[in-house]
Amino acid sequence: KNSDKIQILKELHLNHQQAPHANATNEHYCKRWIAVKNLHHLKENETLTEAQISHYKDQGISYLVISTSQKNPFSDGSNRSYCLGILLNSQTIKKINFIKSPTLKTINVGVTCESCSIADCEVRQSPPIRLEKEYFNSGMKNAIEKIRKDIL
Repeated sequence: KNSDKIQILKELHLNHQQAPHANATNEHYCKRWIAVKNLHHLKENETLTEAQISHYKDQGISYLVISTSQKNPFSDGSNRSYCLGILLNSQTIKKINFIKSPTLKTINVGVTCESCSIADCEVRQSPPIRLEKEYFNSGMKNAIEKIRKDIL
């Protein structure tokens, strides 16, 4: 409550493993996630339920995510959010009748700001330092390979 600190405490993945946690690496979770938006807009003594299609641009996968957020009754001053994410593929798209609803928005999301390639993100909390480091290392590797080929 009244804080930007987000902690993921529990997750259950039935068929698709997600990316590493920002909690372990001290990174910033994407503020484009529906759960984070819900927590930000949550008012006192309210339950807020929203849905969106979250498209992970860097991984090329999308999920239908339904999130319910509320005050945490077991904690003093914190809020909680529960999410159900359904990996979208040809089978799930056929079975979910409302997936093409105009009220259901598709949002490009990342996992953390530090690893996200969304250049025009209006809610970025940190520069993409991990991604920039990967680009730098890849460039360095390519340069070394080019020098090796030129010399050998």
